[in-house]
Amino acid sequence: MATDRQDRGGQDRGGRTPAFAHLIKWAEMAVRARVERAMRPLTLSSGQLLLLVMLEELGEASPASLARALHLTPQAMTTLLKPLDAHGLVARRQDESNRRRILLTLTDAGRALLVDVRAVTPEIEADLLGGLTAAERETLRTLLMRIAQPFT
Repeated sequence: MATDRQDRGGQDRGGRTPAFAHLIKWAEMAVRARVERAMRPLTLSSGQLLLLVMLEELGEASPASLARALHLTPQAMTTLLKPLDAHGLVARRQDESNRRRILLTLTDAGRALLVDVRAVTPEIEADLLGGLTAAERETLRTLLMRIAQPFT
């Protein structure tokens, strides 16, 4: 499909140039579908994976701060956390400075799962980016980082 679009000078089938927002969303959908397929044997959704990665980066965080960082509602965060908690991938503890607040951390099982996930990441990226040269991949990475920077 990308080659087909490229052959049309970046225009859609109607001869229009797609908006960047649409292209980014379509790319996100392609990434999500590929990640979901790879995560299926691990019974992990792409949203749960992102939550685990974010928790790994932060070390420790409250569900509310994770929800804000991931632009989720508290209800959506609860839904994402339930299976992670049930599978022993995250641990909860009471914040000593504010006993009403819960803090989350990755467990050893959660860290081990991320190691497994990272083992399949090169295959996922190869599938998604196979039509790009190394220089194009680096340019894409740089541009996406510039777009995403204000939101991370």
